[in-house]
Amino acid sequence: MSGAARRADRAGPGERLLDAIDRWVPKPAAWAFALRIWLAMMLALYAAFWLQLDSASSAAVCVAILAQPKRGQALSKAGYRFLGTVVGGLVGLVLMALFGQDRVLLLVSFACWLGLCVFVAQFLQDTRAYGAMLSGYTVAIVAIAHIDAPQTVFDAAIGRVAAIAVGIVAITFINDALASPSTWQALLPRLAEAHAAVTSGPLPARA
Repeated sequence: MSGAARRADRAGPGERLLDAIDRWVPKPAAWAFALRIWLAMMLALYAAFWLQLDSASSAAVCVAILAQPKRGQALSKAGYRFLGTVVGGLVGLVLMALFGQDRVLLLVSFACWLGLCVFVAQFLQDTRAYGAMLSGYTVAIVAIAHIDAPQTVFDAAIGRVAAIAVGIVAITFINDALASPSTWQALLPRLAEAHAAVTSGPLPARA
């Protein structure tokens, strides 16, 4: 039996209850993270409504998708999300301009573009692959969803890009204003401990 198991057996009901509460109740850092995301979503919604965007809810959804505990993670994902949205919007406009009067060719060209995005995403990692996939299904949001009204595709593309931009600006502003922790702050103590362990004495010989 491990030491942790022995301590758990010797602990009284009160200590067990406190341990259970400590495991299940969110820590202050988790509450701060949730508060930042909520504020960013409200800010994105307010800005989208003030700008009178057709898809104002997409700005809040964008904030939820970009919710990351570290600023660097959020910025990296935000950059590729914006790039993928712009590329997908442009491709949607081009496909609708070329095949707006022929549904079969429009759907076939969309399928080819989506397959190309999936193929490219296989060779990328993390947020880069996410951006490639996003540029694929953005065409569906911009063009395929308006297949019966080709004249509205341009407005849909502009509204989609604007909503994503509003969400990115909102979460970036809130993260900076409320001091979202950076990765460097978390790595610095660990690097200091590793440096002290290396410089304190010779490393143990391997068997």
